[in-house]
Amino acid sequence: MTIDRRNFPGTLAMLAMALLAACVNSSSTKTDTVTADSLAAESSIAAKSPPNFILIFTDDQRWDAIGYKNPMVVTPNMNELAASGIRFDQAIVTTAVCSPSRATLLTGRYASANGVLNVDESFLNEDEICVSERLRDAGYETSYFGKWHLKRPATPEQCGFDRALYFEGIESYFDTNLIQNGEPVSTSGYLEMNMAGEISDYLREQARSDHGGKPFFIHYSPLAPHMDRNFAWPNTEETRRTYESLDPPIPNTWDSNLEGKPGYLATSRSRRRAIEVYGYEDPEAVRQHFRDYYGAVTDLDKAVGQILDTLEQTGLDRNTYVIFMGDNGWLMGEYKMTSKLLAYEASIRVPLIIAGPQIDDGQISGALVTNADITPTLLDLAGLPVPVVIHGSSLKPLMKDGVREWRSSVLYEAPSSQHEVNPIRSLRTHDWKYIQTHELGNLGKVIFEELYDLSQDPDETTNLAEEQALRDIKVLLRRELDNEVIRTSE
Repeated sequence: MTIDRRNFPGTLAMLAMALLAACVNSSSTKTDTVTADSLAAESSIAAKSPPNFILIFTDDQRWDAIGYKNPMVVTPNMNELAASGIRFDQAIVTTAVCSPSRATLLTGRYASANGVLNVDESFLNEDEICVSERLRDAGYETSYFGKWHLKRPATPEQCGFDRALYFEGIESYFDTNLIQNGEPVSTSGYLEMNMAGEISDYLREQARSDHGGKPFFIHYSPLAPHMDRNFAWPNTEETRRTYESLDPPIPNTWDSNLEGKPGYLATSRSRRRAIEVYGYEDPEAVRQHFRDYYGAVTDLDKAVGQILDTLEQTGLDRNTYVIFMGDNGWLMGEYKMTSKLLAYEASIRVPLIIAGPQIDDGQISGALVTNADITPTLLDLAGLPVPVVIHGSSLKPLMKDGVREWRSSVLYEAPSSQHEVNPIRSLRTHDWKYIQTHELGNLGKVIFEELYDLSQDPDETTNLAEEQALRDIKVLLRRELDNEVIRTSE
């Protein structure tokens, strides 16, 4: 009997009861051969044991930089993960920049409440509790691999991780310097494959020993596809050849004159850097950046594939949830701009996939979900209570219980000015987006408003904020935004 990671969890109990042999096609070349008795035994064990978790939180991966949304991007392993579980096509981060997004992921709480308002002042409030601490206290063995981007806690170990192999901030894609047990570690080769190798070794170790019966939580935070320390996306040679003849389209808004946008954006860092440093006045410069960026995603996909293969080979996939999400998007020439933080779709939307036991294959959800939902989801799946101070909601009802009622809007905030972006608050529904730009240093003063009908204008080209016919909609969205600001500020 041949079982692959795509179909095994959902068919396990049925196969064990029926005592039938079945071959399930797989793009993977690695399989497990098991008997019906062992299937039944493993199903029973999985039902009684707390689940394991692997959380992969990629860096600057926008929502459409993945193969199932964009066939130009070669990501067979990410695609297979999505096909084996549920993908959320309307996933949004609460603050689209590294440190605040990560702090929200770890706490389930908005930046305004947890204290990490920007990259430079990335200090969690002293009384904040990370999900790694909550899981560790509940008996989980917790491990961290990859990029660490908080100043308090200063290390993953101080955030509840039993072990960690990491780097701080931005590093090189190749021959990366890492930190382990407080000591520097030198590596050779591609960073993400090195990390995948370390995670694979850990999984094999877990499979050989029950570690006292402890379940595990692995948090893997790749650098890719964030630019490296030289502001480039260096690809492996094989991947570079894959994309060298690609002719990607440039964004529809590339030649926008920023009409209807805040005036300061015309001379902002995001616009200046795109034009003066990256040469985005030339469409070919944008296309080359897409080739390099997609290449970085493809190289990362190979590392993800190694982890998923090892998970399957060890049999640990039968009781392990894999959560895959981006920390924020990235402007690739939209409005001739680069970077993130702004409340536009390319900046705030990210991929989100969850696969694991009893999650049906191939689900696609249009629910509005956020990185604040990851902590409560982990706690819920682990059978632990979700504290009332957490702002997010567990996604378990959406992916396992058939629940279709869900929130109708999401608050986005960038409450502290950084990278020459004014403070921003925004409310996004399925059809509308309302954006407030605030005065520097004064969140109490709105200096510019934007309103977009996403159902008719997904590129956010026409600002409808001054349309009298839409006044009632703007008032309604503003009221909901104010309510969410109050709810998420404590």
